This record gives sequence, structure tokens and C-alpha cells, in this order.
Amino acid sequence: MDRLAREQDTVVSNLRLVMYYRHNTILKLICMPNKESVSLPEWSRTLSYLAETNLSINSYDEVDMVLNELFKSS
Repeated sequence: MDRLAREQDTVVSNLRLVMYYRHNTILKLICMPNKESVSLPEWSRTLSYLAETNLSINSYDEVDMVLNELFKSS
């Protein structure tokens, strides 16, 4: 999240609270080529933060599913 915030020249809280940054962040995560390079617990924390709910991610397919749902709702 820190890296994504720096890349967009903003603070982490804006990645969730400001629609422009939230949308861009979700798109960047969807387009991320090697999602497996991030651990599932880290994905759980990241997606929980963006979704504003507690998520327990158990597979990389689930990462894609949650990201797509977040994109539809953003």
C-alpha cells in the first residue's frame, strides 16, 4: 500500500477514501502481472483495507475475484 500511495503521490488513506485513487489502485492491482509474488496474508490485509471489511483470502483466484468485485463497486 505504501508503494502504491507513493506511485500516485498521495497517502495510503486516500487509496481507500478518494474514489480517484481507489479506482486507480484497484486497476493497478488487477493488472499486476505476478500476484503470486505477494503472500496471501498480505493480500488479505490489502483487500480488507480497500473493501473496508475483514477478508481472509485463501487463493490467488480469490484475489482476482475480490479485485473484480471491488472494481465493479468503485
